[in-house]
Amino acid sequence: AEKGIFAGLMESGLQPGTHFDLRKYSANGEIGSLPQIIEAAINERPDLLITLTTPAFIAAVQRVKDIPLVFSVASKPERLGLFAQGRPDNVCGYYDDPPLDELLAMAKRHNPSLQRVGIVYDPAQVNARISAEKLREAGRIQRIQVVEANASTVSELDAATRSLTQRGAQAILLSADNLVYTGFNLVYRIANQAGVPIFATEVDLINKGATGVIGNSFFDWGKASGILAAQVLAGTPPSRLPIRAIPTLPPIESGVSPISGRQSPFRLR
Repeated sequence: AEKGIFAGLMESGLQPGTHFDLRKYSANGEIGSLPQIIEAAINERPDLLITLTTPAFIAAVQRVKDIPLVFSVASKPERLGLFAQGRPDNVCGYYDDPPLDELLAMAKRHNPSLQRVGIVYDPAQVNARISAEKLREAGRIQRIQVVEANASTVSELDAATRSLTQRGAQAILLSADNLVYTGFNLVYRIANQAGVPIFATEVDLINKGATGVIGNSFFDWGKASGILAAQVLAGTPPSRLPIRAIPTLPPIESGVSPISGRQSPFRLR
């Protein structure tokens, strides 16, 4: 996503060091440090703030009121409990709406006798909880049992994934979880040993062993937000720019349709 931000800025004709200076801040996985990081960024008096991930977006939008803010790789603001008083004039960006119902249907097409699926997620991340809720609802409608396992650190992913396979999960679904994506190799290793396929809403995981994906590319997502950032830097008020869902890429299954060289789905009006 960070690389996509740069690509979007440069595609808009802006060059780092010439047209903009970008200072990066990272919480290094420590969500509790985000308020201090946001304060440090504000103290630099930037012309624009860009956030990546849902936790960073939540921390920024709660504090930043008079600096343009472009968010990316985050869940829908309303589902996060934000914007209760209406959309702030300083905010624009792209959110996702993970298609867990379509992902579950893909898993069922892969295994027509599918009766039970599993999801491992970090309950500390509201975006991950939203995905788990959506999968429960999809499972209820499609009459497929959903078993769940929680992990709060990467080191817990091994045991959490193993618990799903031991409880009879015939497929594992992953969505909108920074911790799980960071430790995907652990999830894949356990699932692969048990012969359990993985389906995800992050398309780049198809290159890391996922059997099928329906969702979004972090790079393309960042690129679209980078183009928004360039428009803000050019003087367009964020209130005149979109807050909307990013388009979902077509389904991809392992060995069927490579994602390299694909055309970006983003088109800005």
